[in-house]
Amino acid sequence: MTPVPPASRRPAAAKPPLGPSTRLQYLPGVGPVRAEAFGRLGLGTLEQLVRHYPRTWLDARRFVRIADLRPGEFVTVEGTVHSAVAIRTRAGRTDFQAALDDGSGRLGLYFFGQPFLSRVLARGARVVVSGELDPLERRMLNPLFEVVEGEVEELLHVGRLVPVHALTRGLTARGVRRAVRLALDAAADAVDDPLPPALVASRGLVPLAEALRQIHFPEDESRLAAARRRLAFEELFLLQAVLELRRRALAQEGRGMSTAGP
Repeated sequence: MTPVPPASRRPAAAKPPLGPSTRLQYLPGVGPVRAEAFGRLGLGTLEQLVRHYPRTWLDARRFVRIADLRPGEFVTVEGTVHSAVAIRTRAGRTDFQAALDDGSGRLGLYFFGQPFLSRVLARGARVVVSGELDPLERRMLNPLFEVVEGEVEELLHVGRLVPVHALTRGLTARGVRRAVRLALDAAADAVDDPLPPALVASRGLVPLAEALRQIHFPEDESRLAAARRRLAFEELFLLQAVLELRRRALAQEGRGMSTAGP
């Protein structure tokens, strides 16, 4: 009888390769805790993460001075956090407010129910924010933001577009970008394309994997535009397919009722 080696000497079981259906907790650097945070955004697999498109992209060529802000426009400004404080409301909710200074003026920032931002938007931090100016109080409510440091500073300096993803408690912008990069490397080429190849070719659309990579980390505006066009067409195609299936089901149901006898 062959002796069984002790557990310490047994070879570790090979980890299955990462793919679109892999749970996020198995992505390097994520783990169960961060996976739970991603879950609050409705993300559970690598495919869902790469389909979690940025809400906007920072472009240093289009920044606006605080002094030039006008209500009703979605704009991006860069400045330094002048003050920051968590506020307890009468309803028992803890909000967070800060003031941004860019030398031309100050802009108020107000975040509902996000006191954890005090660890990110600390006094003295360089920040880029995107949103609409509230005409009554001259502030932005729940704006998108990015701390300007490291990779972000380098990308903006060379004129690259920086993606801004939706965040939640337990997730940082840098952590989300890193996870998205790893997920794209592991799964982008294996995500099923719902569009027939002939349709992709006839419409001059870019391949799905390229669209997923460029929507998150565009090399330039033209590639971003091509990725957005491709993914918007896909969304419309799937919507039309669902509507057609529903129409056929209703038509079939109607025929069944008309032929039913007493």
